[in-house]
Amino acid sequence: MKRNDFLNKIRNNTSLETKARVWSYAENKIGKKMKSIFSEIRIDYMDDNGVIHIDGYKTSDDNEEGTGIGYFINGEVYWRDPEFQFDPHVKEVVAELKAEQHKCSKEKEENIKKAVISVVYDNDAKPRKIFTDGSPIEKKLRLIDEAVKNIKDICNIS
Repeated sequence: MKRNDFLNKIRNNTSLETKARVWSYAENKIGKKMKSIFSEIRIDYMDDNGVIHIDGYKTSDDNEEGTGIGYFINGEVYWRDPEFQFDPHVKEVVAELKAEQHKCSKEKEENIKKAVISVVYDNDAKPRKIFTDGSPIEKKLRLIDEAVKNIKDICNIS
């Protein structure tokens, strides 16, 4: 069976699970990576709601109108056409995007942890006396408010 015939069979199959298995089989059987329909994938636009738009371009021409592949929201891709999830170039870009988001999430988590720790401990990692010396509650609340402000800044909450 010729490669193009095989690919046409994949495209005409209706079950996405079957398609995923067939694509995987095709990559192993043919011994080559399946070719992407896109020469370029761009993830350079984020709307006001924090949704990252994934667009594909068949050429590197700046005047070309791209194809909307999907939307990246909170670590999940919502596909405009479910078949795009099997494209090797798209898979690669989405994997990189997820890894980058995971890294940023971990950094935020560490910064939030530091902000919370700064309420209880001073710069020398010793417990703040303000919580043990009978200081007025207003001083303690001011310290907590400062930490909350830092956390809001970390999370881009106004």
